[in-house]
Amino acid sequence: MLDVAAEVLSEIRKAKSTAQLPMRAEVARAVVRDSGERLDLLGEVEDDVADAGRVARFEKVADGAFSVEVEFASGG
Repeated sequence: MLDVAAEVLSEIRKAKSTAQLPMRAEVARAVVRDSGERLDLLGEVEDDVADAGRVARFEKVADGAFSVEVEFASGG
């Protein structure tokens, strides 16, 4: 469970860094694609990951290939 949370949070932080935004920048939406099993594990700690990554809303898509798409809130 913690591995999944750490991977998702790492991808969110990487997106913020790539966009040259502070780590405190608000994320309007994060779309997490992964296996159903791993998404279930993420669901158990989703609130904690959302707080740490400042994510307003998660969308989880079960398609087996891990990826995280980040949409930033306007105004960063």
